[in-house]
Amino acid sequence: MADLHAAAQHVIQLAQKRKLTLLTVESCTAGALARALAQIEGAAATFHGGFVVYTKANKAAAVGVPTALIDKHTAVSAPVAKAMANGARTQSC
Repeated sequence: MADLHAAAQHVIQLAQKRKLTLLTVESCTAGALARALAQIEGAAATFHGGFVVYTKANKAAAVGVPTALIDKHTAVSAPVAKAMANGARTQSC
């Protein structure tokens, strides 16, 4: 867990330095990345939140992943991950 904390701290620091905002969309990790980022002091300046879309149905409903894409590539695939990221960005403010 110390490695995850250190990595999250590094990501937050880089985002702050570069004036970037962060948003997560997770499935198999069930929100572990978002939790790690949120626990870093000062994270609120860059980390805006995230989505946990564990099931195929929730990937479609919450972040707009086409079910045909999931059927073609499986729920845990690069094309679906890319669609999740694009959908999360579209759904966030």
